[in-house]
Amino acid sequence: MKRRMNVSQGIKVRGRVKITVHDHSTGLITVLCDDPNLIVNNGLTVFGQLLAQIAVTPTDNKITSIKFGTDSTAAAAAQTNIIGSLIIQKNISTYTEDVGGTPGIVAFELTLDTTEGNGSTINEIGLFTANGTMVARRVTPAIPKTNLISVSVEWRLTFTTS
Repeated sequence: MKRRMNVSQGIKVRGRVKITVHDHSTGLITVLCDDPNLIVNNGLTVFGQLLAQIAVTPTDNKITSIKFGTDSTAAAAAQTNIIGSLIIQKNISTYTEDVGGTPGIVAFELTLDTTEGNGSTINEIGLFTANGTMVARRVTPAIPKTNLISVSVEWRLTFTTS
């Protein structure tokens, strides 16, 4: 008689966003937040497609950019895009896996320079794939963007069984 082995282990995905503002007029560097964010429903679908390799084109699900927007509506799982007006969409400049030597952590980083997105107040950010699917969203403290500041974003995704 064959015995079936039932192995069940859930995988959890957690997002965390660190936003740092550098005021170039004073030299002051401020960490505005280093907090969890919401992985939206479409983000969970993207991760499932990546694991099963069922995307039409695998590169469609590659995380490639962050959008900056103006709305402070709370993040919700059903959201598919930033809510407010798009200030700027910027490509990820750095991708790191196994952050700090820890398996299962990936980080995406970019800097919004002093010449980008000026004249608006950033209130939200979204993490997007190459095909435009939003994976995660975070409402931010209000950041009045001027040519005197740059804004750095480090977005970490942690895959864990606990």
